[in-house]
Amino acid sequence: MSSYRLAQVNNLIKEVFSEILKKELNLTPGFLVTITKVNVSKDLSQAQIFISVYPSATKEIKNFFEKNIYQLQQMLNKKLKMHPVPKLIIHYDLSEEKAAEIEEVLNKIKNEEKNS
Repeated sequence: MSSYRLAQVNNLIKEVFSEILKKELNLTPGFLVTITKVNVSKDLSQAQIFISVYPSATKEIKNFFEKNIYQLQQMLNKKLKMHPVPKLIIHYDLSEEKAAEIEEVLNKIKNEEKNS
């Protein structure tokens, strides 16, 4: 499959899955769930979906996705007009949390330099 077509499929799944999360599921209030990236395999058998959760990916959110993955897959299957529909694999994007930790360390070092 061409890289252009694969990029189109990635964008399509990202849009449709985002819509499913927003409109059709009752996520726990107080959490912001964002799809950061979708990587579909070349044979379209799997779609790795990277999710960023604010304030953080807690056990509650992870349990939600583990418990509802079949329902999410079925919703995606109904909305997409393609065959085969890739199997969903959820990953948690922790890059924002790591960036915040690095920022905190840098600020601590900066404050220590000012105080010495």
